[in-house]
Amino acid sequence: MCTVLLANTGNAQRNSIEDVKLTLHIDGKSLAKFFRQVENKTEFKFTYNHFLVDLDQKVTVVDTNTVYKVLESISQQTQLSFVQVNENIHVKPATSKSDKGVGITQLADVTISGTIKDAMGEPIPGVAISIPGAAVGTVTDLEGRYSLTIPEESTLVFSFIGYETQSIPIGGRSVINVTLKEDIASLDEVVVVGYGTQKKESLVGAISKVEGDRVRLGVQGADLGTSLRGSTPGLTSMISTGVPGGVDYSGRNGENAQLLIRGQSTWNNSSPLVLVDGIERDILNVDPNAVESISVLKDASATAVFGVKGANGVILITTKRGNEGRAVVTFDTKTTFKNISRMQDGQRPADSYPAVQTMNNAILNEVQLRPNSWDYIYPQEWVEHFKTNDYPYYFPNVNWRDENLKDYTIDQTYNLSASGGTKFVKYFTTVSYLNETDMLKTLNVDPNSTIENDFKRLNIRSNLDFQLTPTTMFRVGLAGYFFDQGVRGGGDSAWRGVWESSPEIFPVQYPDGTYARDEGAYLMTNSVYDFGYSSGQHWGGTGLNTDFTLAQDLGFILKGLSVEAKLGYDNSSRTSGKTTYLDGPLTKYISKSIVDDPRFSSDLSGSALSNLEEEYTTWNIASRTPGADGYDWTPYPTRTFSQSILTNSTVRSILYQFQANYHADFGKHNVTGLGLVSRAERTIGSVFPTFREDWVGRVTYGFDDRYLLEANAAYNGSEKFAPEYRFGFSLQQLLDG
Repeated sequence: MCTVLLANTGNAQRNSIEDVKLTLHIDGKSLAKFFRQVENKTEFKFTYNHFLVDLDQKVTVVDTNTVYKVLESISQQTQLSFVQVNENIHVKPATSKSDKGVGITQLADVTISGTIKDAMGEPIPGVAISIPGAAVGTVTDLEGRYSLTIPEESTLVFSFIGYETQSIPIGGRSVINVTLKEDIASLDEVVVVGYGTQKKESLVGAISKVEGDRVRLGVQGADLGTSLRGSTPGLTSMISTGVPGGVDYSGRNGENAQLLIRGQSTWNNSSPLVLVDGIERDILNVDPNAVESISVLKDASATAVFGVKGANGVILITTKRGNEGRAVVTFDTKTTFKNISRMQDGQRPADSYPAVQTMNNAILNEVQLRPNSWDYIYPQEWVEHFKTNDYPYYFPNVNWRDENLKDYTIDQTYNLSASGGTKFVKYFTTVSYLNETDMLKTLNVDPNSTIENDFKRLNIRSNLDFQLTPTTMFRVGLAGYFFDQGVRGGGDSAWRGVWESSPEIFPVQYPDGTYARDEGAYLMTNSVYDFGYSSGQHWGGTGLNTDFTLAQDLGFILKGLSVEAKLGYDNSSRTSGKTTYLDGPLTKYISKSIVDDPRFSSDLSGSALSNLEEEYTTWNIASRTPGADGYDWTPYPTRTFSQSILTNSTVRSILYQFQANYHADFGKHNVTGLGLVSRAERTIGSVFPTFREDWVGRVTYGFDDRYLLEANAAYNGSEKFAPEYRFGFSLQQLLDG
């Protein structure tokens, strides 16, 4: 069952549907449009079951009245009943004639207070108290106390990291004290940290973990960064473009999701360092279906081992690996329906008739200060033509948003994966295909060369683990991707036409098929024409990521000692093309003053009308190829250029890394150690390569699982600096108990 529940509960004085008035002009529109108009004009939200309420049924409300009276009218038309509960209006089918109508139920507010403690009786500060589905909540103070005013019959949810979440109905009480139990399973959970793993209970730094299932549910489109929105405290994911693919590879519009950890500390690059399986890589083309978990390192203690590159935080992505057992093959598909959010009835542009009336009134108000404004006023006879719509090609009523944007579009993702293994080899393999589309309509003026706004990507990954000996493991990670992005032209003027062009300036097309355009209309453009006859371009990319790790357990020398060596090699490139240039045909504009000509009448047609229209027509030439006599006009033919590799777009990266790990328990004492050295080389195109070198050490000590000490040291260097400033040393010491 899919139920829409939108609640907004607070302490403010609540309004009744009997008191709130609104004006609606809905004539034979869908019930969904009615709901949206009421929500846009009032504070009320509708809740309903999609399977029980038909949102496509037509309703009519042309009235200024209270919400109560409006709902009564809708109830008679739809056989639905409406009940107000605070700011929500619950909708359900009427089971009988007596069940139809409108009701009001106001829940009283009650104040709940109490204290939150742990199993030892110690107060817990910072516990989050919330109500499911409502925008109200609080946290406990330093003494574990809280107080919250909420509607009666609510349920309180108490949650805190490391403790089990509890849901408790109020049940008529005003004092609710809670004892939270430790979540033992979560404390034993292993979290990926810098160059290793640790149990959550032994963490000292600020680290959050997001499971792969949560990542796959949250990702939108091609950009994995979108899946991290709201997934962990302190992490912000901002999107500046709706271009399919998450980023416009032409470089004209926006970038991929910008990730910020604990805010932005500089106007320069504030993005966190992203490591995929321990190697620095771009998050944009990581397949979410291959992600096992994501760890977010947020403070200086957690990121110290990465040096200055980790100053803005670190995101560690771990991909899936196989387990011993029979093969498990899965196939899944995801279909996403997209539409324009919050650009509904309450935000639709005005029709031509009210628009020109408003403009005339504005001119009358300012004409004393700006006498030349009178030149732009519409005669009353023209205003009546807009009202009656008797000459739609001279006095049009064009909704440019509807002409250029689809009602909805569909994205699709397909994934096939297989995992399993034996004692000798374990494997995980996945193949994913993504097809992301756009809301923009595109004229198919040339079926052989039209380019749509879209993004297609193929991801392939195979992770293999070979148990060469009882103490020797060889791990292989192979991943590749290929993408193709179509970017439609049109430019800023075309998009400005979608949002700003007036409905009355000219039609989209005249009856003879010629597109309309008035060169004298300031900043007003025929966006349908501009998008349809603009150039388009394909941007492509390929990438290969490989890593090879040899791990050796040296427990036969010293219990708890192990070493591993890693080699990583990545190669990626970008391509430009296929590029198509389309030069549009002639456009024209027929002046509205044609109706003032004495020869014009509603009965005029055929050649007589055509001849008269020609006298009031202005032709616009988009491009020109002179004919043999130098005057004949012919359009340029469609021109297509093939695909080619972009200059300096090939990126090659090599990583060499060696590390030693130690872990041992001595009664109540726990000791771990890490020593690591790595060297990375990066080459872009034919530019000289850059190098980076890291020497890292970490020691942790724990006593009785209560007192924790951690020390991190890093000696990081880059050849970008002068020799005397090439390396920097950092040391972090932390104590927790």
